[in-house]
Parts: sequence; structure tokens; C-alpha cells
Amino acid sequence: MRYAVFNVLRNRKVWIISFWIGLSAGMIYANIKWFNCTEEINSYITYWSDRISNSDINKSDFQKYIFGYRIKELLVIFIFNLTIAGRFFNCCYLGYLGYSEALMESVLTLKYGYRGIGLYTASVFPHYIVYVIVLLYTLSKCEVINKVFFNDRKRFSGNSIGINEVKSIVVNVLFIVFLAWFESFLESYINIHIFV
Repeated sequence: MRYAVFNVLRNRKVWIISFWIGLSAGMIYANIKWFNCTEEINSYITYWSDRISNSDINKSDFQKYIFGYRIKELLVIFIFNLTIAGRFFNCCYLGYLGYSEALMESVLTLKYGYRGIGLYTASVFPHYIVYVIVLLYTLSKCEVINKVFFNDRKRFSGNSIGINEVKSIVVNVLFIVFLAWFESFLESYINIHIFV
């Protein structure tokens, strides 16, 4: 756990730069394309706000969908970190997240003004706090795996994995899965009421 926190602090500059590049690109794109796709954005926002306000969403199925999506997302991060491109993928992924969040926030702000900022905040609270924690924790653990595979290869190949390493891996995986489940619970049961 201590090494994971240290790893996050050490890599945070690169992660923050990647995220901010994505944020900037998303804001610029939203502001340029806004005038060309106003009708599509309006119909998309109207469709989802009507569905949510009419409570057409089955919360249990919604949670299963979100949990499955998060597990797939975390598995993709893990698999890429087993390759030499793992660290590059992590930066690109954080850039993509920054881009998509900036795009959503910009579109809502352009459509609704100051109310759009409130709508965006309502759409990501409180589950996004847990999502950021699980994402940073997963990224830090995956970067440790990447470092062991590609930087400490002699130490890794010379020794067999001990029972303590196996326990640590199992505990970390269970913790990540629990956080992903908790985030999906918050998004499907709590966030829906806040967003409405």
C-alpha cells in the first residue's frame, strides 16, 4: 500500500499532464464543434433527461451493467500493463478521460450556462470520487507490475513468486473489485436520485 501511494505521487506529474492535455483538447473540440452539432446534442440531452426523470431505468440491471463495464475497463488497463506499452497506455487513457469529461462539461455549460456546471456535478457525484480512487489505485498497482516485468526482469525471473506475493495480489484484486462494485452501487442507486 505504501509503495502504491509513493508510485502515484511519483507518476502524478505525468498523469496530471496527460489528463490536462485531454481536458484542454476536449474543451477546444466542444467549443469548435458546438455550432455544427447543436441539434444532435440537444436531442441526446433531452432523450436521457426524459428517461431518467421518468424512471425508466432498472437500478439493479443498471448496476450490473456499470459494474461489468468497470471490470472490463480495469482488465484492459491490467492487460496493457503486462506489455512494454503499459505506461504509455496509462497516459493515453488518462488523456482520454480528461477529453471525455471536458467534452461533457463543456457541452452542458454551452447549452445550459451556469446550470450546466451544476448538471455536470450532479452527473458525477458521489460515484466519481470512488471511481478516481479505484482508477488511481489500479494504475499504481499496474505500474508496479509493469516495472517488475520490464525493469526488474532479473529479480523477477530468478525467483519464484512466494505466498506473500500471492496473498498481496489476491487482496489487491479483491479490494479493486469491491471498490468497482461500490462505485457502481453509488452510480446506479444514489447518483440517479441526485441527477433527477
